[in-house]
Amino acid sequence: MKISLQNLGALLLMIIFVFTNLVLLPHSSHADHDEDDDRYEIRTEYEQEDAIEDEEDDSYNRVSSPPIKRDSIPPTLRIISPKNDSHVPFETTEIRIKVEVIDDTDSSPKLVGDGRHGLAVGINVFPLTATDASGNVSTTSLMVTRNKEEPKAIPEEIATEEVMVDENSKDSDGDGLNDFEEGIFRTNPKIVDTDGDGISDGDEVSLLLNPLGSGKLFSDLTSSHYAAADILEFIKSGYVQGFGDGSFGTQKALTRAEAAKLIVRSRNIPISDSTSSTNHFSDVHAHDWFAPYIGSLVASGIAKGYGDGTFGVHSPITRSEMVKMILMSYGIGTGFEDKSPQDTHFTDLDPLAWQASYVEYAAANNVVNGYENGGFGPHDFVTRGDAIKILASAKQMLEIPANRKAIAFMTPQERLARLELKKQDNERLIALEQAKIIPQQRSAVQKNSPASTPAKVNTEPKITPAPTPSSTPVIPQNNSAQIAAQQEADRKAAAEQEAAKLAAEAAARATAEAEAKAKAEAMARAAAKQKTQTQTRAS
Repeated sequence: MKISLQNLGALLLMIIFVFTNLVLLPHSSHADHDEDDDRYEIRTEYEQEDAIEDEEDDSYNRVSSPPIKRDSIPPTLRIISPKNDSHVPFETTEIRIKVEVIDDTDSSPKLVGDGRHGLAVGINVFPLTATDASGNVSTTSLMVTRNKEEPKAIPEEIATEEVMVDENSKDSDGDGLNDFEEGIFRTNPKIVDTDGDGISDGDEVSLLLNPLGSGKLFSDLTSSHYAAADILEFIKSGYVQGFGDGSFGTQKALTRAEAAKLIVRSRNIPISDSTSSTNHFSDVHAHDWFAPYIGSLVASGIAKGYGDGTFGVHSPITRSEMVKMILMSYGIGTGFEDKSPQDTHFTDLDPLAWQASYVEYAAANNVVNGYENGGFGPHDFVTRGDAIKILASAKQMLEIPANRKAIAFMTPQERLARLELKKQDNERLIALEQAKIIPQQRSAVQKNSPASTPAKVNTEPKITPAPTPSSTPVIPQNNSAQIAAQQEADRKAAAEQEAAKLAAEAAARATAEAEAKAKAEAMARAAAKQKTQTQTRAS
């Protein structure tokens, strides 16, 4: 192929241009930036890989997980005040509910249930609802309990005035049970006869019959029980309830934990939220159902634990312990453990024992009674029926301070003297018991000694010296029966002497106490007479 000179020149110019731009220029003008270019190229590759991965992820999300619509999420309700499931005093008649609504949409949800609300005595439930513009609804509820009023005596001058009726005391259907009691027995407050047996709900409950069907209200409770009426009133008030097996547990022993709950509820003692009062009890933990009730009694100074660091939550409570807790719940009995009553009405009650003053005070005010045998049974266990009876009697007899009867206590000097005499009596009894034991121990030792065993027969002739005159009778060494008889006679004689001595001391002590009491009464009469004369002269 023939190429002209003109075409050959153009081809040479093109080759020179390409050689200059592609070969010479990169090595000359960019020689100082080779490393930077390499790093830039590496970063660019990573960025490209990330971009590809992100594009793949976006593609996957678009296919498998469509985005959630914001307008399909309901709003969130958060109660700010008051605290849910809280208790307020009787004096609090209304509350203000504050609620925060959290909503991801731009709409303003409509809130229903906040603001001011009146409080009825007992449990109050307030429903709260929030609805956004898309129709999504969120609901929650707030529960607040208003404590019952502490019973107060109505003065005679205003006793005839009209008293405001509590909302819960209304009897909507007129069946003899108020609306609160209808809730206790789960009957219909709008129907007179819930089970349709022809007897009103109130009459069935009064007869201890089941208002929801056939049978008894409780399998182990009859109208003949000495505490039946009080048990029914406590059930109506919500202080106590029966068991799932249909029984009330009338004769079941009451534990100290159950007693704490019963006293707190029936005496309307504020429930303690703090655990500081029960931290030192090894058998009471914050999550236990009885912890708030025990904490309330301890914080109020009504109850204490045992010396071993326990409260004895599962131990049956005794009659003495129950009486003390009930009196302390009325503010009675502070310092009674360090006092002693002048007289006791019960044969098994030591006037110097710690429970004597509590029991005697309760007996003097007809809160408790003893047994037919003359005893009180201070260490006997209390049944559920007993506990309710004692609490009901205390409410009737101790509610008004002016009606309470005081008891006479020993003077501190008299009590110390009695304690000293008791200590001496105990020491003598211990010595007497030891005197009975020591001769028995001696007799046993002598029976096992070699002198009481038969001697070996000696066949060799023995020369016996003539007897020496003596004033002490000689008892053959091998006659152990005579020795034991003599020791028994000595022991009986010593015991009779000691018993006679104790009886004489007791008689002398009784005489001295009677004389001291008569002297004190005479001095009191003289003082009263002198006071009367002084007042007469002054007038």
